[in-house]
Amino acid sequence: MPMAIQLGFAGIIGILFWLIVVRWMNHEKALRKSPFTKSLLRSAGESCLKKMDDLTDDLWIWFAATFSIFTFISGLGMGLFQPQFKSPVLAAPLGILLLAMSIYAIVRVRRVLRERMNYRLGFEGERQTAQALQPLLAEGYELFHDLEFKDASGKPFNIDHVLLGPAGVIVIETKTRSKEAAGKGPEAATVRYDGKQILYPKGPETHGLNQAIANAKFLARELTSHTGEKVFVRAALSLPGWYVTQTVREANPIVRNPEMLRSWVLELPTSSMPTAQRNRIRGFLAKTNITPN
Repeated sequence: MPMAIQLGFAGIIGILFWLIVVRWMNHEKALRKSPFTKSLLRSAGESCLKKMDDLTDDLWIWFAATFSIFTFISGLGMGLFQPQFKSPVLAAPLGILLLAMSIYAIVRVRRVLRERMNYRLGFEGERQTAQALQPLLAEGYELFHDLEFKDASGKPFNIDHVLLGPAGVIVIETKTRSKEAAGKGPEAATVRYDGKQILYPKGPETHGLNQAIANAKFLARELTSHTGEKVFVRAALSLPGWYVTQTVREANPIVRNPEMLRSWVLELPTSSMPTAQRNRIRGFLAKTNITPN
């Protein structure tokens, strides 16, 4: 069998794979309903995990599309050089089309893979923070993860962790950043915080700081509106895997690695929050922390 025909068949098989497997999988997901009737509390990094699942589905689609397009157009182009169909005039634009579509597909796959890798890193970082905060449960704290809200424009966002306990309400944002593989010594694993920016080995960053402050202000407004009483919310930023040195005495937000963050929480003064108000805050957070079936 000529190579062109073989490639053409391979392209058709790729298209059938997408139609029969990928489309079928998405259709099955839409038809199936979870057998569980009891909602669960959201776990640390759940939003990242869901996004990773979505990106995995995207990868299947792009792999199938890339294989189908490449083999089908290759087979068609080679077929045009057969004696009975020889047409180099059509073969040239087909080659250009094949090259352009292949480059586009490769760029898309690389982008999806990188995005999935970043979400994986974020997921692991949030789990590191959650595990470090877990002992605070024995100190009278309650811990809520991955709370979902919508901003003023209706865009969804999540708050990574919220502590409710003796010191009041604390919002904790986790930012996970990988280290340079070539870096060696303490300096390669140390960041400095001057109260305005975080100085990583490769340069300064403020994104996590601004997000932690914005999330604390947002939750304070939500809790104040829900309880009818003024609620103060502290902001903290967790940097898993990094040693943090702070060059100012007071800062907002506070920045620590997860283990140091736990120690900081235990040193906070006890809040004068009434028990009834704390119960109302707990009810609101627990309701927001539910994963719908």
